Amino acid sequence: MVRDYAVDYYAPSAESARAVVADDFAGAREVAEFRRRIESQWPSVAVEQVDGSGLPDTPEIGATISLRAKVRLGGLSVSDVQVQAVLGRVSPGEELTDVVTFPMTHFGARTEPRSSKPRLRFRSPVPWDTPCGCCRITGCWSMRPNSGW
Repeated sequence: MVRDYAVDYYAPSAESARAVVADDFAGAREVAEFRRRIESQWPSVAVEQVDGSGLPDTPEIGATISLRAKVRLGGLSVSDVQVQAVLGRVSPGEELTDVVTFPMTHFGARTEPRSSKPRLRFRSPVPWDTPCGCCRITGCWSMRPNSGW
């Protein structure tokens, strides 16, 4: 048991501490700068359009729906975020339960005529055997900072 703690907890913690303090705390400064950049740009991030297609009129378990989202990232790049489709059953109180997330893949960008900033396009195939299979698909999408830290 003591060996488990040493190998599974103490050793990785010590290695992380060495990485943070190396090169005069360069790792800690890098994380702090990343957080400042994400937090300053996050208010300009917006999911502007979502849609799904590919299901027949009567959905069958095993069919696949293609989900797409158009997103503005403000001053962030695609590598800074992970766009996700968030699906689940909708309760009578309009809350999502049995939540499942699907990462979405970036597949292009388009600048609209009246805008100088591009809308990035993301997509994800989702099997119709997820918890939403018996209910409606909600317009719930999420984005979170994508950091290795």
